[in-house]
Amino acid sequence: MLRRSARRTVTREVLFGGNRETWKGWLSREHPAWWSWSQHATRRREVEQRLRDPRFAPLGLVRFRHPRDTAAWLSSL
Repeated sequence: MLRRSARRTVTREVLFGGNRETWKGWLSREHPAWWSWSQHATRRREVEQRLRDPRFAPLGLVRFRHPRDTAAWLSSL
């Protein structure tokens, strides 16, 4: 997310609604970087809680810790 936002800021990429990310925008609490940072612990707890919910037991779970893990899994399909 940080790399994507930095790239969009540097390249002035047009986003939805014609918006563009700015360096000044990084200071806003609504910027994706700030939002991600503030929500990480809450979302992590929520996901862990859902994983323990018996309703979701039949679903298979695959966790990827690194992009290369994702690539390896996809190539194994």
